[in-house]
Amino acid sequence: MSETVIKIDVRANAADYRRVLLWYQWKRQLFTSIVWLIVVLPALYMVSSEAGLIWLRTSKTAPLELFAILMLLPLTMAVNAYFGIWRRAKKIEQISESIKLVFSESGVKSESESTSNYRSWNKFDKVYETKEDFIFFPQDIVFYTVPRRFFSNPSQIEELKDLLKTNLGQRAKLIS
Repeated sequence: MSETVIKIDVRANAADYRRVLLWYQWKRQLFTSIVWLIVVLPALYMVSSEAGLIWLRTSKTAPLELFAILMLLPLTMAVNAYFGIWRRAKKIEQISESIKLVFSESGVKSESESTSNYRSWNKFDKVYETKEDFIFFPQDIVFYTVPRRFFSNPSQIEELKDLLKTNLGQRAKLIS
């Protein structure tokens, strides 16, 4: 039986990086939102209601105004996070190069104009498959994307998934 070798050329763009950064950030944003709703909003409401008791008693629209003020901060945080990801993706695109990737049973070889690298499968922390990407984590918070569109046919994707299952086991988070 011959060794499985998959060769692809990858040139990810800002949309690829943006998509993966959003995928990576959503859990953190969800956690922040839950903390905000459970801890920060009630605390701010209690402090504001004590400090602004007279205002609350005399104004018929005070609860609505208070709610609007309290919601402005998380909304601003969400907008800032979104545009931060947008800017970061554009910067990553500007510094990234075309990469030739070779997946084999022993690991992944990558080669670009400025560098080359080889990493055996046991050196990967994990790999995630999404609808549009394979996201490789050589370390816990360091990752890179390989968009599915760069594979020449569906059989290459299935071969890669087989390599990932065989070599990473539970560290390969694949779509069934």
